[in-house]
Amino acid sequence: MNRFFYYLIIVNMITNVLTFIPRILLNERLTGGLLAIPIGTIVGMGLMYFFIKQISKFPGMGLPEILEKYLPKWFKNIYIFFNGFMWFYAGIFTLLSLITITKVFISPDMSGFLITGMFLLLLCFYILMPSKKVLYATELIIILNTPFILLILIKAIFNEYFSWDAVRIFLTHYRELPSWSAISAATFIYFGFANLIIFNREFQKINLKWLWLIILFGLQVLLVTTFGPIGFHGAVRGVEAYVFPWVSTADSMRMELGFVERVLFIFLLLHLNISLVSILIHWHVSLQLFKSIFPKFKVKGKNIISYVISAFFAIMTFIIDALTSENNHFDIMKTWINGLIPAALFMNIVLLWTIRRKKKYE
Repeated sequence: MNRFFYYLIIVNMITNVLTFIPRILLNERLTGGLLAIPIGTIVGMGLMYFFIKQISKFPGMGLPEILEKYLPKWFKNIYIFFNGFMWFYAGIFTLLSLITITKVFISPDMSGFLITGMFLLLLCFYILMPSKKVLYATELIIILNTPFILLILIKAIFNEYFSWDAVRIFLTHYRELPSWSAISAATFIYFGFANLIIFNREFQKINLKWLWLIILFGLQVLLVTTFGPIGFHGAVRGVEAYVFPWVSTADSMRMELGFVERVLFIFLLLHLNISLVSILIHWHVSLQLFKSIFPKFKVKGKNIISYVISAFFAIMTFIIDALTSENNHFDIMKTWINGLIPAALFMNIVLLWTIRRKKKYE
C-alpha cells in the first residue's frame, strides 16, 4: 500500500501546474520567485517528514479516530470542522479553475451552468466511494496520464522556440528574497501528504526510503512550471498577463505525431483527468471529516448524511461560481495558500499533543 502514499503527493504536484501556483510564482519571478523554490522545498519536505513520523504512530487510524480517542470532544469537533472546510476549499478552487478552462478553451459554446453540473454530478457520486477505491482510482489515472504530461513538460523545455535567454534573466534574480506568498505557493505542491488525515486508515506503515525521489520530482515540477512560461513568453514582460500560464504555453507548442498537432487539447485532456482525481481526493477527505462530527440522518432506516454533505458541496459550488469572478478566485486562493504553513505546523503540534496523551493513557 506504500505506493498509494506517493500517488497522493504526485497528484497534488501535477494538478498545481494548471491552477494558481504558477501564476503566484511568475508574478514574483523578478522579486524572489526563484529563491522561493528551494525554500518551499525545504519547508514542504520538513513538514511532510514530521507529519508522517507522527501520524505513523496511529496505524490504521484517521484524524477523527485519533482525536476522538485521546483529546477532548469539543476540541475534536471544532478542529475537524475547520479542516473539513479547508479541504472543501482546496477542491473547489481546483474545480472552479477547471470550469473556467473548460468554458474558455474546450467548449466555449456550452452553458457554464451545464459544465458545472456535469462536473458536480461526476464528483458528488465518486466522493461517496470507500477510501480504498479512491486510492485505486488515483493509481489508475496516475499510471495512464502522468507519462504523457511529463513528455509535454519536457518537450516544452527542449522546444526550438524556447528562449534560454529569458530563463537566464530569471536566474539572475537569485538574490531577491521571496514573499510569504511565493514560499507558501512553492510549499503547497508537497502538501499531498496531508490527505493522510483520512487515508491513513488504509496504511499500517509508511516507508519513507523513497522520499528523496519526491524531493527531486517536486523540484523538477517547480522549475519546469516556472521555466516553461518564461521561456515562451519572456521574463520581463508578457508572462504575467496570463491567468493560466501553462495553458497559454501549451497552446504555443506543436507536436507532429500523426493526427496530433496542437498540444493544447492533449494537455487539457490529461490535466482534466488529473485535476478531477485531485478534487475527488480533497472532497472525499472533506466528506469523511464532516461525516465524523455530524449526527446520523436516517431516511427509512438508512443513514444518508454522506448524500446530504455531497449535496451541500454541489450547492456551495454553484453559489460561489455565480457570485465570484476569476480574479476573486485567485485572491481568495492566495489567502488560503498563505495560511497553509501555519495550519500544517498547528496540525503537527496537535499530533504531538495527542502522542503525549496516548503515552499517558498507556
